[in-house]
Amino acid sequence: TRYSARIFTHLYRMVRNREEAEDLAQETFIRAYRHLRSYDAARPFRNWLYAIATNVGLNAIRARQRRERAAEAIPGPPDPAPPAGPSDAAERLAEAIKRLPPQSAVLIHLHYHEGMRIREAAEIAGMSET
Repeated sequence: TRYSARIFTHLYRMVRNREEAEDLAQETFIRAYRHLRSYDAARPFRNWLYAIATNVGLNAIRARQRRERAAEAIPGPPDPAPPAGPSDAAERLAEAIKRLPPQSAVLIHLHYHEGMRIREAAEIAGMSET
């Protein structure tokens, strides 16, 4: 209960789909429960849980990208017109973050939205601090 809203928000920012984020949050807590014995009590529980959620989210993004690449191989009708670009700064920023590699986007979310130190966020995202 303590982490459910934060984990959902973290996953939602990763996948940008409410229903998928709900499913992934549930999967995160199931995995955490199943692997509770592997939790090292000397380390912060929050970081361990976010690492699980991040891995679940990144796996979902990779699966989506594989499906999209497979769908691109099938030709479809051309787009009638390009969509209008975002007009407000927050939307432009969100669009820019979406174009980043998933791990980099996760790092930004963990640091700026969750308030984690760069070292913690990088560890959770599976990146080096640099």
